[in-house]
Amino acid sequence: MADLSTWLEYASGARGSIAIAATISIASILLSLIAAGWVAVRIPVDYFVVKERPLPFAGHGWPLRVGARVAQNVLGLFLIALGVVLSLPGVPGQGLLTILLGVMLADLPGKRRLERLIVKRPLVHQAINRVRARWDKPPIDVPHEEDAYSRAD
Repeated sequence: MADLSTWLEYASGARGSIAIAATISIASILLSLIAAGWVAVRIPVDYFVVKERPLPFAGHGWPLRVGARVAQNVLGLFLIALGVVLSLPGVPGQGLLTILLGVMLADLPGKRRLERLIVKRPLVHQAINRVRARWDKPPIDVPHEEDAYSRAD
C-alpha cells in the first residue's frame, strides 16, 4: 500500500508532465493514423509487385532530385524509429504500418524484400485495403509467396 500512496503522491505533483506526455501520445497516434491512411490511399495498386519504380522528380534539376531524396530518407528513417517505438507494449499506435511507411520512403538495402514481407501479413494488407476501400480505391496487389521471398531487391 505504501507503493501506491508514493506513486499517487508523485503523480499529483507531476500533473503538468503527465498532461504533456498524454498530449504527445495522442498527437503521435493521430499523426500516425493520418500518415498511414494518406500513403495507403496514394500508393499504386501494383506497388508491391512491380520490379522497378521511377525515381522521384525524374526529369528535374539535380538540386531538386538530391534534396527530395535526402528529405525522403530522413522522413523514412524517422518513421521507422517512430514505428519501433509504437510497436512497444503499452505504447498505442500503428507500429507496423508506420515501419512499413518508413521502409517505403527510405533507400535501404533489402528494402523491397522487407516491404513484401510486411505487406504479406494478412492484417497489414487487409488494413491497407480497408482504408483504400473507404476512398473508392482498388485493393493493392499482394505478391505471391515466391515473389515475397525472392532475393531480388
